[in-house]
Amino acid sequence: MTDSPEIPDSVSPEMLDGLLRNRNPLPTSDTIPSLDLGGETGAPCDLQFAMSQLISRSTRGTNIVQMLVGSLYLAAEVEDHFSQQLQRLMQEDPPYADASAAEQQLIGSFLSNRLLSLRMGIQQLESLLAEVGYPYYQERARQLLTTTFKDKAVKLRDFRSHMTISDELLGSLQVDRAAVTDYLDNITKSTQ
Repeated sequence: MTDSPEIPDSVSPEMLDGLLRNRNPLPTSDTIPSLDLGGETGAPCDLQFAMSQLISRSTRGTNIVQMLVGSLYLAAEVEDHFSQQLQRLMQEDPPYADASAAEQQLIGSFLSNRLLSLRMGIQQLESLLAEVGYPYYQERARQLLTTTFKDKAVKLRDFRSHMTISDELLGSLQVDRAAVTDYLDNITKSTQ
């Protein structure tokens, strides 16, 4: 066995950003139903209700690290939405094209303040994930190195894939490990 790869404190903001922005086609599963969350006119609890269903249907539930990473994902999605709206406002794209200068200033102030709040919240979540996640990541790495990679040379790309996505989930989703590993490799390349 080669030297153990360095265990991350948490999911990096760059890796999370890459996961969130779909710069790379996500390997999809036919076992996940296609849901209509309503888009702009969807009810406020649609996504939360769908996530509750997924968690409820999980054979072994979830853990705090998964919930924190999921929270970071959702917070970063909201941050991206507000950033896009602020960009549209600055370029005077619809729906801001017809707004008066005073209205644009008010909207810009609102979006900027919300972005600042979101970024502070994301920093807090990242800090909490680093603290709570470290023992989790250590144990997961130890388990992988003594089982999955026990008699093999450890390649960083394979180790990263196994550290971040479990065989159990991939089996449930009927998604090939190689597709996930390629997906993660492409995310890493896009954030460098």
